[in-house]
Amino acid sequence: LFLNALQLTLEKEIIEARDGTSPRGTSKSAISKLDSLVDVLSDGKNLKKISKKYSGAAQMLELEQSTLKYLEREFREMDQVETMPDNVILPENLFDDDKRELLSEIKTQRSRVTKGEREINGSIIAALAKVANNRMKNDTEESIILREALKAVRTAGDDVPFVEGAPLEPGELNTYIMTAPKTNRRRLLTYASSPSEEKNDECWNQMLSLLNVLEAFGCLKRRDVESDEITVDDRMNPEKYQFTVTSGGTHVGSLGTDD
Repeated sequence: LFLNALQLTLEKEIIEARDGTSPRGTSKSAISKLDSLVDVLSDGKNLKKISKKYSGAAQMLELEQSTLKYLEREFREMDQVETMPDNVILPENLFDDDKRELLSEIKTQRSRVTKGEREINGSIIAALAKVANNRMKNDTEESIILREALKAVRTAGDDVPFVEGAPLEPGELNTYIMTAPKTNRRRLLTYASSPSEEKNDECWNQMLSLLNVLEAFGCLKRRDVESDEITVDDRMNPEKYQFTVTSGGTHVGSLGTDD
């Protein structure tokens, strides 16, 4: 639900940007970035791969953070041992070498944590979450739809309670992606582009191919015409005919794309 709402919002924004009516601007770089995100959202298999990669990076970051906490706790405990009561005498500089080694390990571990955080924050999942949060800040129709969609998916599960209006975290978005179907969602809106003769010819050829297929399977039937109205060559040209829809064609037309 939320992924569809987000995809629809971004597609509409792209169309407005190309028409020059978007309040967010019409720069080519911005359109290109949004276009890339829509491509990701509409490609179910690729989205699953991105989600899997994010999950692995998140698990690795959690492990690195746990290791860092352990090392820091060890260092604090070492400091506590050094501050023993006065009646307990310990050799001077007893822990100096151990502390230096531990500090070196902590420094290395902090670098690993920073690297993991950079990977998470630079991921496509994080980019999608950031874009979604920005789109939910306004009072536009799209913003309201996005907020309501997020509220709906949050209240659908009882595992994690969410504060009203809490921002969408990348990990939360990744959870929704993991539970979404693997099938492609396709582009929900069509983009109007400047017409060209080549593009028109291609579209018309596709239309003629579709007519031939529908006629071959009995979905369409050519209307009878007088033989003197068309030439021999015209008999092979579907542009010269009118068609009627058969009962089988009516049935096919009632089917949805998933059927």
